[in-house]
Order: sequence, then C-alpha cells, then structure tokens
Amino acid sequence: MVDFAKNCINYTEKLSCLGIIILYIIDWVSKPYTRGLDMKLFRYDSGFMQMLDKATDFMLLNILCFLFSLPIITAGASVSAKYNVAMKIHRKEEPTIIKPFFKAFKENLPMGIGLSLVCEITGTSFFINWLMIYNSENGKVPPIVLLGFIVITLLFVMIVFCLFPFFARYSLRFLELLKSATFFTIANLGWILIGVIIEGVTYWYCYQNIKWCWLIWLMAKSFSLYLFSGFFSKKFEKLEEDEECEESDKAENAEDSGNMEELEELKKFENL
Repeated sequence: MVDFAKNCINYTEKLSCLGIIILYIIDWVSKPYTRGLDMKLFRYDSGFMQMLDKATDFMLLNILCFLFSLPIITAGASVSAKYNVAMKIHRKEEPTIIKPFFKAFKENLPMGIGLSLVCEITGTSFFINWLMIYNSENGKVPPIVLLGFIVITLLFVMIVFCLFPFFARYSLRFLELLKSATFFTIANLGWILIGVIIEGVTYWYCYQNIKWCWLIWLMAKSFSLYLFSGFFSKKFEKLEEDEECEESDKAENAEDSGNMEELEELKKFENL
C-alpha cells in the first residue's frame, strides 16, 4: 500500500512537471502575438470592459427590480424605475445605478401602486379564465371564442409590456398612459411581440430548470432589458422629435397667418 502511494506521488510529480513545461512552451511561442493584448483588453476604456460594465449595470438593475417588487403592489414602480435608469444609461445620462433607481422608485410609487393593482387584478382574471378553459371538457369552448381570447390575452400582455416604459419616461394620467401604450403597441407590433416571446421563453425555461433558474432569469432578463430599453429610448426620442417638428410647423403657420392678417389690415388702411 505504501509503495502504491509512493508510485502515485511520483507519477503526479512527473505530470506536474510536464504540465509546467508545456505551459511555459505555449507562453513562449504565443508571447510575440499577445504582447500588450491583455493590458489593452482590461483597460477601462476598452470595448470589453465597457461591455462588462454595462452588463453588470443591467444585472444590478434586475436584482433591484426583483427585490423592490416583492411586496407585489410595488412592482409597477419598481419596473418603471428599472426602465427609467436603463434608458438613461443608453442616453449616457446616468453613470450610477442605485441612487437614480431609488429616486425614480420614490417618484413613481404613488401611481405605480395603482398601475400594479390594475394590471395584477386584470392579469389574475385572465389567469382564472385560462384555468377554466384548460379544465373544461373537450368541445365546450368554441374554437372562435378560444382564438379571440388568445388574441385579447396577448394584446393585454403586450400593452403591459409597453405601459411601464411609458410611465418611466412621461408624466401622464392613467387613461392617457393606457392610450399611448396601446397605440405604441399597435405601431410596433413586431418588436413588442418579440419582447413578449423572450419573456415567456425565459420563464418557461426557468420552470424547466429549477436548479439554475436564478442564473437563467438574470442573464435573459438583463439581455432583454438591454435590448428593449434601447429600443424604447430610440422610439421615444423619435416621437419627441416629431412632436417638436409639428409644434414648430404650427408656430410658423401661426406667424404666417398673423402676417397675412397684418397685411390685410394695412391694405384696408391704405384704401381708406
């Protein structure tokens, strides 16, 4: 037994020495090609570090959103605060995460509770109806009714998906917010549908892999937040630019009409 242990130790030492020699040869051969690469890669202004920093920010935002959504009724304020900070990151307005998130959460809390309750009650009613359809006997629900209910449910989910980014960007009343989110959903149906599918696949995959669901959720939600906060930010900027152009056109038209009225008054005065 002692001899066997000694042989194992000698064999391990030989393998270790051989491994060290191989690593040294690889390092010596690759040194001319990798000189300065590691220093450039890990510089703060490098593309890799910027990408890593942004990924960390979006992961932290999702963790904060999850923690502040635990009381359930605060989910609306938490999601809107998450989108508020994420869109500012895309516009390069916020270098930090935690303080702006707390500020946005506090500002959005009163109306966010109302939005959360409306969405949660409506979503619960949809869920109960789907349970009833699932537990019903075959043929009890007509296909046309089932198809209509699928469309209405999907439309509700898509509107809710757009509702909180709108709430994060604009100070609107509930009906105005709902109207804006509905029109925005219809105008960007393809992208919003992709977002809803990503969310659905994420939660389905988390359900299928309970052991790693926290990591799957964090990675997928961070990717989705990065993608769609940029999407919403660009779309909102375009909407605001269009509104500014319309206002400037109206102002020019008003000035032109005012000038015409002045000219007409001058002509009348000259005729007199």
